[in-house]
Amino acid sequence: MADFIIPGHGPTFKVELKEQKRTKENFRKRMREVKELDITADNLVKSLESLLKEKGHEVKQEQQRNRELDAKFKNLLQEKESIEAQLQKILDNHYTEKSELSSKIKSLQEEKKTLKDVKEQNKQCEHLSDSDSTEVDLDSSIFLQEDVGWQPIDHEQPSSHSVKKVQDQKNKRYLEKAQARSEENLRNTSNEVSNIKSRLIDVEHEKIMLVKQLTQFRSRLKSELERVQITTCGLFFALSLHDTFHVRTKNPLLALNFYKLNRASHLNLIYSSYIVLWYSMYSNV
Repeated sequence: MADFIIPGHGPTFKVELKEQKRTKENFRKRMREVKELDITADNLVKSLESLLKEKGHEVKQEQQRNRELDAKFKNLLQEKESIEAQLQKILDNHYTEKSELSSKIKSLQEEKKTLKDVKEQNKQCEHLSDSDSTEVDLDSSIFLQEDVGWQPIDHEQPSSHSVKKVQDQKNKRYLEKAQARSEENLRNTSNEVSNIKSRLIDVEHEKIMLVKQLTQFRSRLKSELERVQITTCGLFFALSLHDTFHVRTKNPLLALNFYKLNRASHLNLIYSSYIVLWYSMYSNV
């Protein structure tokens, strides 16, 4: 007796049933994968949200620290400008003192030359007083000063030997006083030179300290800025990942295709976000 064949159910009916079962099993398997990925994504999003909530306070603190750093930076810039102004003032004073010292040294050299000429004239006067000679022409123009006791001897006028001797003694006393003043001026000048040299050493030391302070400030500011940049980059990256996983489709087939096509890249982004967040939270940069 021939097999009874239901219309629409030919010999390939069993094969079609097997294919349908296989398709349904594959679909269920894929849906399970989608659900697992969805659960994983939900857990990751929740963990990211909790981390973002925890980092919110830290972000505010970072912003406050940034404002404090800006204020410190402005204060340090003002301090640097004031230090540079003080340094320039010190250098200007140094150049002024140096020029004054040069002029004093020059005047002192001229005074020494004058004193030497006076000594030579004194020797000539002593020689004349000893020999009673009146034929030497003395150039006494350098002794014409109102505040000194020098009186040049007029050899053309007749005078006694005692008067000339008294005048020579007065001239000797004046020369001794002039020599004492010159020696005192030399000592004062040498003291001023030593003081200026010590001030120059202090200025150089102050310049070195200022440069060291500026270098330390720049390195400290650079490290603070790098730490703030790393923390900010990690937070923005986590926010972008949160926005990516927060918007999901409700169609299972579209979700399946979406996760199959982008599963590897999404997992890489998730792992990268965790690494960046961990580094930004626990790094000591």
